[in-house]
Amino acid sequence: MNKYIVCFDCETTGLNPKEEFIIQLAASKLIKETMEVVEEKLWYVKPSRQYSISPVALQKHGISKEYIEEHGIYFNEVAKEFLPMLQDADVLTYNGNTFDIKFLYQECLRWGIELDLDNKIFYIF
Repeated sequence: MNKYIVCFDCETTGLNPKEEFIIQLAASKLIKETMEVVEEKLWYVKPSRQYSISPVALQKHGISKEYIEEHGIYFNEVAKEFLPMLQDADVLTYNGNTFDIKFLYQECLRWGIELDLDNKIFYIF
């Protein structure tokens, strides 16, 4: 059984994980027994390819391309901090299996990063 739970959420340029990109990733790591937060992170992610943010996505999250260009870092840098958070942790997301996990998987695939989600319990609220 894993000791932690990592809650994460991502905002994206659109709805299709194969064609769109993560532009914001937020995560909190909690001790499962006490629900005490032991780590929190927020990253703005600059896509590795040419991109635009769909009007629907922009309306939902309000993150502009200009903001991402100024404040974003590439996903491979984000992964160096985020993926270790998942060690010894189960996963909690709002719409994870249908959205967030698919985007995370696709970003890792683009960068050649291994995403190990074996032996994890997935909680969805």
